[in-house]
Amino acid sequence: MKINRVIIYFIFFLPLFWSCEDVINVNLNNSVPILTIDAFISQEIAKQTIRVSTTAPYFQNQATPPVSGAVVTVTNISDGKVFIFNDKGKGNYEYVSPNNTSIGRVGNSYLLSVRYNGEEYTSRCTSTRTTAIDSIVYEFEEVPESNTNAKTGYYAEFYGFDVKGAVDFYWGRGYKNGVFNSNPNDVNYIADATRNFAPGVQGSDGLPFINPVRNRMTNSLDPYQVGDSAVIELWSINEATYEFLRQVESQMNNGGLFARIPENVRTNINARNANSKVLGWFCVSEISRRGLKIKQVEKGKKGKG
Repeated sequence: MKINRVIIYFIFFLPLFWSCEDVINVNLNNSVPILTIDAFISQEIAKQTIRVSTTAPYFQNQATPPVSGAVVTVTNISDGKVFIFNDKGKGNYEYVSPNNTSIGRVGNSYLLSVRYNGEEYTSRCTSTRTTAIDSIVYEFEEVPESNTNAKTGYYAEFYGFDVKGAVDFYWGRGYKNGVFNSNPNDVNYIADATRNFAPGVQGSDGLPFINPVRNRMTNSLDPYQVGDSAVIELWSINEATYEFLRQVESQMNNGGLFARIPENVRTNINARNANSKVLGWFCVSEISRRGLKIKQVEKGKKGKG
């Protein structure tokens, strides 16, 4: 028995003394850049921006290369008006109303056109309704320093009701001091008053928004502090955009032991030439908004605005 144990120890532990570290360089072929169009705009009387860029190599740790020289327009199909988005550099194409008017209203249909390098990329969408935000409530939460998923600060949530009637879809967007909360854990797609959508089922129609819808305006890694500006917006979206955001969230949080096989994120933009590829999304929204300044409140009490 003693001999057998010695042999076992020898077999299992001797390789540890032989092991070494080999550096393996993986050469990946650079793929052909694909045009990417971020065209989430609104019907507000405000500057509208469409970003045009190209994809970059997977291990390139920098912003995607911007595209200059494209011709970008949005046409309100319902009234025939064409809006030209001017190239402002760094891939940003902007439209500012010269007469302080909106590009349209709820129910209007729109056509996006992007012309670049002899190719045209198009998409269509119809704007839908949003709903009012009644209030924002916040309270102080003290989080242990050992918690790597949250920080000490003020956590806010919003209150409001879904519009009664047809199924409505929203994109909840939280801001801290004007900066959008881009935490992958806080992607806030909403169907009626909840996050779960089942075609033909309207169980939350017309009801107040519930968690985890209400509390996704705060980034747990960078919560609000006294004096900060807290803003929540509800962008109206259609069912296809709702499913797009669900897929985006799934892919951004896809990791760990039980990670799923990565998949291509859908797009609603098409190239005239069937052999050309394009990525991105086009949506024209109505927006409701509410904001406040965070004031100091005692622990256990809530601020409201």
